[in-house]
Amino acid sequence: TGTRGETGARKGDRGEGGGVRKKMDIPIGENIMFGRRLVYSHHIINPNKRAAVVNWAIELGLSGCSKIGWPGVIVVEGLEQNVREYIHALSRLKWKYLAVRGEEILHGKEGDTVDSLRAFPRGFQEFGVDCMSEMAKLCRDCGVESLFQTLFKKKGLSESQ
Repeated sequence: TGTRGETGARKGDRGEGGGVRKKMDIPIGENIMFGRRLVYSHHIINPNKRAAVVNWAIELGLSGCSKIGWPGVIVVEGLEQNVREYIHALSRLKWKYLAVRGEEILHGKEGDTVDSLRAFPRGFQEFGVDCMSEMAKLCRDCGVESLFQTLFKKKGLSESQ
């Protein structure tokens, strides 16, 4: 009842204000820049914005989750250039408040792929209004609890090599 999987949002709905460009090819090797972001919003309620959050992540090959309601929270990961495009597209929508609270950038090593660097399973999950603890558990189970803690302004920018 509290979540919607990657097929939960209406296909083809780009929400308000445009959308994202096409999904990029997935590189292999040490050229990979892999990014994660935690985004805080005053709220995520509007059905078009909810669809955009899910659909744009899927279109760009990103993984992660969002929690609707007050506050709204988005955790996303994938190829760094796609994460940047996603954040840029979201920022073009009209929000009462939207801010990146946490960021991680990983530098790929020889043999790494985007999928091997993922913490979250492929796809994107939407949690319901009262499901912050379920979102926190997913982040903890996926090994990104410190990124989730940036929601509470406890940690800052981190970069791994």
